[in-house]
Amino acid sequence: MQPVRGLWVPVSPEFRTWGGPPGIELIDLMMGYLGIGYDVGWLTAAGLHGVGHQAAQVFQVAVVRQVRGRVVGRTPFEFAQRKVAGIPTVAHPTRAGSARVSSVAATMLDLATDVARREGSTTRRR
Repeated sequence: MQPVRGLWVPVSPEFRTWGGPPGIELIDLMMGYLGIGYDVGWLTAAGLHGVGHQAAQVFQVAVVRQVRGRVVGRTPFEFAQRKVAGIPTVAHPTRAGSARVSSVAATMLDLATDVARREGSTTRRR
């Protein structure tokens, strides 16, 4: 499987019917390959912390520069450009290492201040 041009990731047998592993397993590999700072945020982070009231429909990631959204296997990725250097994160364990996920407090602040992302919209409302 090729989530981004030039990066090949083997797909283990349990994820072959999905077309690829879950987003949390891929995000650190993808962003590391592209050399982009990131953190998993909004509803995706809330779900990973166990405080989401429903499953996120897209895998929401904050990045330091613009990245086009994509679908990898069954996982649609949505990237939002913002400063991620000062955001507190925790290391969420994955099979390949860990992924940076915004802390519980940072996730609550994100969800309270960014209504468009909280509602799962890909466009910002004004």
